[in-house]
Amino acid sequence: MAVIKKKRKKAVPAVSTASLPDIIFTLLFFFMVSAKVKDSALKVSHTMPQAINAKKLTKKEKIATIHLGVPTPAYREIYGTEPVIQLDNKLVGFDEVSKVREFIPLAIQKIPYDKRSDFLLTIKADKDAKTGLVKQVLSEAQKANPSKDYALRVNLESGSKTY
Repeated sequence: MAVIKKKRKKAVPAVSTASLPDIIFTLLFFFMVSAKVKDSALKVSHTMPQAINAKKLTKKEKIATIHLGVPTPAYREIYGTEPVIQLDNKLVGFDEVSKVREFIPLAIQKIPYDKRSDFLLTIKADKDAKTGLVKQVLSEAQKANPSKDYALRVNLESGSKTY
């Protein structure tokens, strides 16, 4: 007579976690590469005025930003308490406002040629900034393109709102 053996239930093998560190490091590397690093630190303190009419901007890579305001406490020893202009990461006093003329063509050159028509100059000014200072920066921005190769579009910004 044949011996009948009971069928044993096969145990489910444990999930291998050997590849888990590879997956984690791959994800970490992906997020580190794809994250955008803030390109400039704010060196000017300014309180933005309230906007009357607002619309959201897109395509930040086509925007050059100029900050107008009093230097932060870390820079007051060097620049004093008078308002200054921040072009990217460089602080410039209002006596050197002509540097705005050099800044704009350099900012435009960073944009691909076919997208340069979408260039937008954003000016973020302190709510207590004198109108004459803003006008001075605007006039230097207009002088930055004597050949009129492109139309200069200017945006005055208040926090996350524009007007």
